[in-house]
Amino acid sequence: MKIKFIIILFFLITPKVWAIPASEILERFKNRMTNFENLSGTISWTTQLGITYIGNFKYINPGKLYIKITSPQSSLLVANRKKLWLYDPSHKICSLQNLDNKLSGGIVNLIKEYQPILSEKTADGYIIQLVNSSKPYPTIIISMDETFFLKKTVLIDKANKETNLTIISPSTTENIMKKFFKFEVPANTQVIKNPLDIK
Repeated sequence: MKIKFIIILFFLITPKVWAIPASEILERFKNRMTNFENLSGTISWTTQLGITYIGNFKYINPGKLYIKITSPQSSLLVANRKKLWLYDPSHKICSLQNLDNKLSGGIVNLIKEYQPILSEKTADGYIIQLVNSSKPYPTIIISMDETFFLKKTVLIDKANKETNLTIISPSTTENIMKKFFKFEVPANTQVIKNPLDIK
């Protein structure tokens, strides 16, 4: 009985012996998110104002992204490593941003200057918390599955407001045609150039 009690006590007070350090989880996550050619599925994005956008996306690594937003209203986001288009068909407005490779690289590029401080093993994966006080989002929380593939990202700004991004039913096997990433602005559309450069 005493031996059994000691074994149980050992498991209770030393759970971190088998835990993966946050730094290693982060490295495995980066490797997983850079070692696929394409990705598709459904994306859910909730802004700081509580508005949730839902759409279908296609992504070719690196830096080619196509999102057809279906809710709460129809719009289209297309990006390659040089340009980003955001088209609103109901108002016939298109924002066109020159990227020059500055915003490419996806989630791995976003977190490259962050440090992991906390990690947690969940029933179906891992959660890590990253910090960098000099960034617009000082805290980023990433949830991933057991293969270290992205499930959800929470961006927390300096006012402690959250932006949530969730990937639903991801697939890395779809044959994605490159035509999705060559957007032609429709006729009679107002074009707003480089809105991200406006200060």
